[in-house]
Amino acid sequence: MKDALKKLSARSVFIDRFETLLHIQYGSLDFFAARRSMVYSKNLRYHGDSFRKEFLESDDIRDSTPYNADDWTKQIPIKGQAQGGPYIGVHMRRGDFAQAHKSRIPSISEICSAVRVKLHELGLNKVFLATDGTKDEIKEFERELGAAVTVHRFVPTKERLNMFYDGGIAIIDQWIAAHSRYFI
Repeated sequence: MKDALKKLSARSVFIDRFETLLHIQYGSLDFFAARRSMVYSKNLRYHGDSFRKEFLESDDIRDSTPYNADDWTKQIPIKGQAQGGPYIGVHMRRGDFAQAHKSRIPSISEICSAVRVKLHELGLNKVFLATDGTKDEIKEFERELGAAVTVHRFVPTKERLNMFYDGGIAIIDQWIAAHSRYFI
């Protein structure tokens, strides 16, 4: 594969399900170099960053999460440098994953208990929730956390959903959650 790619004159190449190629050499230097080179699109990052700024008082300068979007090879993280935004990111898996893994998925009450502990420990009162849960599950999550905690979600307009589809919205969720002070 490496030799074939070297012969191409293109600046970028799309390989569907590239992760299967990566896992052949999982953990190697090539694995991590290839993984680091896969960056989210500028447009998706823009929408995630805009949401962070508007609703979560979060941006790369305040959060010490600088990002060199122009050249991923110059993006060298320094351990302990990133503080993250003043919120906790929560990925609450529900839907088909929860149905397939019932014994391994915590209840909403258990999730909220862990969130409350971390909010108290970190002195925060905001949560960013990424979930495929139902409206009732989201309401239960908010009710369990109580009125002192503000729960934010990236809910796309129809226009954005038509532009990015579910996969793009999931990436925006990941981008926002990845910039949190703590992730559950």
